[in-house]
Amino acid sequence: AYSRMLITNGHELQNEEKNLKDKIAAVFEKGTLGEIVKYPGGNSKIYIGAALEFGGKPAALILYNSVTELEALMELNRQQLLLLSVLLTAAASVLSYLLARSFTKTVKRIEETVKELAAGDFTAVPGVKRGDELGQLSQSVEVLSHELRRIDVLRKEVIANVSHELRAALALISGYSGMVRDVTGPDEEKRNQNMDLIIREARRLTGMGDDIIDYSKVQADY
Repeated sequence: AYSRMLITNGHELQNEEKNLKDKIAAVFEKGTLGEIVKYPGGNSKIYIGAALEFGGKPAALILYNSVTELEALMELNRQQLLLLSVLLTAAASVLSYLLARSFTKTVKRIEETVKELAAGDFTAVPGVKRGDELGQLSQSVEVLSHELRRIDVLRKEVIANVSHELRAALALISGYSGMVRDVTGPDEEKRNQNMDLIIREARRLTGMGDDIIDYSKVQADY
């Protein structure tokens, strides 16, 4: 769009500058041409030429253009490159912001779930469905939540069973102690039977206490 082309056999020139004759002669003489010519007034032109055949006769192919037009084209290219760089930078910034926001939101959700589990809410789950490492971390926290719920159920069952056994033993001890005091005091045989039961239940309570202490030590890795 910015270059002009001339094909001539050296005799016919149409709408062309006078000094092209010298360039055509140089092409016929050397076979090729490539130079920059400066003209009065500060203007310059680039000439590129090559010898060839046109219609079965020797001819010259001349390409020439004004340096100022090339500079304008280069300036336009620089402006387009600058605009493209700005647009790409803005697009990259927006994309980075969206990705960072999604990443931060996921991490914050997992962090909140861990805090809820630490506070005793074992029903909390992140609910994050992703195919990357954050998704795997969310699944691990969800598995942890299920295990904590299972352990909590077992803990409640243990506490309920131990409480029941303790109440039963204490009821027997309390009842038979009253019986020994009020009813079987004079009867030595019955008193001994009742005292044996009291001693047996007291030892059972001691054994349950020892079991609870041992269980606590196991949990504490002692």
